[in-house]
Amino acid sequence: MNYEDQINELEKKIAHATELKNKAEARLESLQIQEKDLLQQLHEMDLNPEDLEGEIKRLDEEIKKNLDQANQYLPKDI
Repeated sequence: MNYEDQINELEKKIAHATELKNKAEARLESLQIQEKDLLQQLHEMDLNPEDLEGEIKRLDEEIKKNLDQANQYLPKDI
């Protein structure tokens, strides 16, 4: 492979790397916007990200309790 071919190959690799970098930057920007939106939604619900696990557990227990109560009102023989 001569120098010209090597230079052309390097230019292709640089162009490809630049394209990948641009896609990664666009994806990062999109994810940052999504993160900001999610944090805003949490704020509107008076929740902090670090409280989510406990809140999910609380809601899960509440759902289970409500389902148990609803099942008590249904006839057992159907």
